[in-house]
Amino acid sequence: MACIVHHWDTDGISSAAIVAAVLDKKGAKWYNLTPKIGEFDIPENIDDSELYVVDLNIPEKVEVIAAKFERIFFFDHHLQKRIDLPNVVHVNPNLDGMNYPSASWVVSEHFKHWSHLSALGAIGDIGEKAFEIPEVRRLFGMNEKDALRLVKLIDSSYIVMDKEGVERAVKLLFQKSPAELLEIKEWNKNLEWIEKEIERIISLCECKNRFCEVFFTSNMNVISAVAKRISWELKRDVLAVNQDFNGKAQIYLRKAAGSELDIPKIIQRLKQEGFNSGGKDEVLGVICEKEEVERVLEIVDEIIKN
Repeated sequence: MACIVHHWDTDGISSAAIVAAVLDKKGAKWYNLTPKIGEFDIPENIDDSELYVVDLNIPEKVEVIAAKFERIFFFDHHLQKRIDLPNVVHVNPNLDGMNYPSASWVVSEHFKHWSHLSALGAIGDIGEKAFEIPEVRRLFGMNEKDALRLVKLIDSSYIVMDKEGVERAVKLLFQKSPAELLEIKEWNKNLEWIEKEIERIISLCECKNRFCEVFFTSNMNVISAVAKRISWELKRDVLAVNQDFNGKAQIYLRKAAGSELDIPKIIQRLKQEGFNSGGKDEVLGVICEKEEVERVLEIVDEIIKN
């Protein structure tokens, strides 16, 4: 049996569902897991011979556990180092200087398995920009408004910290049409709670010289949604800090279109300092101890000034 370990957002779920479809077509049995929401890691006690890791920027962790498996497929599109092990198939176009819109795009190209899920992952990761890609419009076949709402619905499980709901979503995407997914009652109820929380947090935002900044406390994983909405609406770089996210702190930096902010440089420095950080050209995410927030922000400020 194969285990699919995936990120908890729409792109990760869509990518996992594509892998599941490929395995199902081969007659292979599979199941899927997501890490503890907000923490980038491999779930423990996986003893299957074949592992698929999708849309999780954890090459170092994959290297550590690689010897336990006959074969690992590692699909991603984030900035990361290359894994050079004989039993690991590392597929990431970014390693060769190519920028892909989503992990779903990477998985689809590798397996030559294209569907509406390929497009859905891209819409989940880059939003409205995805519709500038002709293949997204061709594959998805749903109007932009409904497509963007579907992303919010799928993301709702991880935002309300429902790990089992995230894992159930893979089978739902595998089995149901986009129109049917829009009607799932659990997701629609989640979305009502989330929208209220996001509006509350955005009201705390202050735009200063360098960033629009928002410091808040929430037990919902809304930080990326908050930063994305502020950046899109105000066309500014955004720094968001959840000062107490279930006992930890979250720091999220999003670059606005046209900004010269060098996020990969910040990610590299934070990793050198031992922080659990990751991202890509336009976003940085960090989860750390609450007392470490000040140090992370000092490093960000230092790099920007230099």
